Amino acid sequence: MDNPVESVATTLRNAGDIHRIPGLALQIMLVGILIPTAFYAFNLKNPSPAQLLVAICMSLFSAVIFLWILDATSILRFRSEWVSRSVYGAAIASVLGTSVAVYRDSFAERKYPLEGAWELTLVDAKTGGVVADRRVILSYSEAADAYWGYSNVPSSPLSAASEAMWVEVRRFRPAGRQLSLRLLFANGTSRLVDETLATSDGQRSFEAKTPALTISMSRPTS
Repeated sequence: MDNPVESVATTLRNAGDIHRIPGLALQIMLVGILIPTAFYAFNLKNPSPAQLLVAICMSLFSAVIFLWILDATSILRFRSEWVSRSVYGAAIASVLGTSVAVYRDSFAERKYPLEGAWELTLVDAKTGGVVADRRVILSYSEAADAYWGYSNVPSSPLSAASEAMWVEVRRFRPAGRQLSLRLLFANGTSRLVDETLATSDGQRSFEAKTPALTISMSRPTS
């Protein structure tokens, strides 16, 4: 037979656990609402003004949502009606501010000035023959922290078998002026080229002269 004293003590302990459930649920909601916003803000590196606005609006919206939960569960009651309205107004303003910042960042001009068309020429330093003379389109990859791109394919037959039919810009980092290319020839062979370029302006013209190749990359004039 169970001890009546122990049964009463167990019942009281269970009742205490039940009373702690709302507080525990509230803490879990607090973590679920505020922690994602904190992670987003802390992980920003060199943020743009739009990204800062998004972080601020997200923080404000998360705080307002939590206040609304406190009000809805009667844990924290607003003393005046205008306070409640201002809280909901802040929530609406934060949503609108986040939307404006996101759309502004989406349609803003990209901050990578070397994207676009380039004239790429490779000449054999020994024979003077053209190895490649193609227009390439560069795009910036934030994941790789480098520009990459592809050339056009000639519509007419190549002038020589030693001329590349197609060029892939595998990696171009202007800070270190490192250029990595893959040349594809008509016979199915390929050639890798890795060189460090020199530049006078850092924006419109890059070149390199090696015992094997002379490389020139510049913005098209038209």
